[in-house]
Amino acid sequence: MPHGGHAALWFWGGLCVLLAAALLYLYKGYTTQERQGRFLLDQQQLLTSENQKLSSQVDKLQTELSQTGSLLRNREEILRATKESLETVKAQNDQEIATGEAARKAREDLQAAIEKAADLSGADGFRVFAEGDRVIVRLSHGLLFDVNEVTLADKGAALLKKIAPALKAAPAPEIDVDGHTEAAPPAGPTAKAAASNWDLSARRAAAVVRALGDDGVPAACLTLRAFAGNHPIAPNDGAERVKNRRIEIILKPSVPAQPPAPAPAAAPAPAP
Repeated sequence: MPHGGHAALWFWGGLCVLLAAALLYLYKGYTTQERQGRFLLDQQQLLTSENQKLSSQVDKLQTELSQTGSLLRNREEILRATKESLETVKAQNDQEIATGEAARKAREDLQAAIEKAADLSGADGFRVFAEGDRVIVRLSHGLLFDVNEVTLADKGAALLKKIAPALKAAPAPEIDVDGHTEAAPPAGPTAKAAASNWDLSARRAAAVVRALGDDGVPAACLTLRAFAGNHPIAPNDGAERVKNRRIEIILKPSVPAQPPAPAPAAAPAPAP
């Protein structure tokens, strides 16, 4: 190190300048690092804020997705239940159709059997027909009774003997025998046999019931009913009133048991 003089001055001056430059350099470096640190901190805070926003959006989307999935599962369950209901209704409808068809065939078979047994198809005063769920055998009083009589004529007894086996074999647990008359009260010789139309219709129906029972039709199946002139099938004030004097044998065939409708196949439950 120089002692005194200009050399010492220059030395200490240069050293001061060097130290100042070094301090300036260090200060600049420090300030630069400080700015960078603040920048990085700001960026970190910004990224943290953005990350929180994105996390919130993800949570919201997951919630919406969960709700959508639940809604879809509910819709699938509703569709499955609706499909099962429709299949059940269809099966029931098919069974009702099958039952109705079986009932129709039972009536047709019974009608044909009675017509064949009577061997009077197309004859005046004899008719077998279906009405609703019943089969009706309509017999004019002239086919069964002589004029003014309440006891069966031989021709009437013979006719009932013909149809009795068909009635006995009929799939009908109940057989109604209905007596009908015209509206005018009994007169002349008829009045001697019956005091009123109620009496006349009851006596003639009873005669038919007794004959059918004697011919093998179970008595427990037979019911006698008298209607007098209250159910005419022709006007009572003209020549056709004679059509109202009749016996009607009414049967309601039981329907053969139908196989139960198959249960619809259960659809797999939707995945949770």
